[in-house]
Amino acid sequence: MNTEVTFRPMEYGDAMSVFPMMQEFYDRQLGAGKYADDLLWRTIERCVGDYPYIQGWLMTDALSVLGYAIVSFGYDTAAGQTYVRLEELYVLPLYREADPGSAFLRALPGLYPEALYACVPAGSRREAAVYRRCGYKKEALLLST
Repeated sequence: MNTEVTFRPMEYGDAMSVFPMMQEFYDRQLGAGKYADDLLWRTIERCVGDYPYIQGWLMTDALSVLGYAIVSFGYDTAAGQTYVRLEELYVLPLYREADPGSAFLRALPGLYPEALYACVPAGSRREAAVYRRCGYKKEALLLST
C-alpha cells in the first residue's frame, strides 16, 4: 500500500472493479459455489443507488482499490434507534497483510455516528478474534461496538 487506507461510498463507476471481488467473496471465501451474476449485479446496483437498506464502501489507498464492504441498516425498536450491520467485507489478496479490513471495522461506528451500534456476524473463531481486536464485544449472536 502506498498511503493510509481511506473509505468512500461505492459509486456507479466502481461496479466493474467491485463485481470480480464479489465473485471471489462468494465463490471462494464463502464456499458458495458459482453465484448468480444477476444477483451480484443487483446487489451492487442497490449499494450505489437510492436503496435505503444497504450501502457499499470501497477501501482505497492513493492508487488502488483494496477491497469493499457492504453494510445494511436496521432499527432497534427497544432502543428506538438505527443500527448498522456488516454484511460483507472483502480485501484483495495482495493487500491482506496490510489489513485494511481491520481499519474499516474500527472506522465503521464513526461512519454512522447516528447509529446506536454497529454489529458484525460472529462467523468463525478467527473472524470473531479480529472483530474483538477492533473493539467489538459479544452480545447474543452478534459482536457489536
